[in-house]
Amino acid sequence: MDITPPKDTRTVRLVFGLSPLVLAAVLGYFVSVILVMGSAACMGGQQALICSPRIQSWVVWLPIGGAAAGLLTGGLLGYRSIKHDKPVAQAIGTGWMMWVLAEMLAVIMGTT
Repeated sequence: MDITPPKDTRTVRLVFGLSPLVLAAVLGYFVSVILVMGSAACMGGQQALICSPRIQSWVVWLPIGGAAAGLLTGGLLGYRSIKHDKPVAQAIGTGWMMWVLAEMLAVIMGTT
């Protein structure tokens, strides 16, 4: 008894599993902008990491880059999974994990 879903169902699952990453990129961008704007207390000799303009731009753009990398990686892994008749859940999870790691890195950089 084969319980593997048909290829077209897996393609739909992959698209619906990864497409919210676009919204996650927008949400992550606004959270990062709030972190950067919240760093307005950087006066004079502040040694906080977020007070550096280079770090501020990293904090703003990391979530978008993480979402793009997640879409690309998840899509490629999903394509490979569909091609080899395997489920796409691991590809979707990998794509989301890339965004989560980028967002966590942005938050850590923005709060230290």
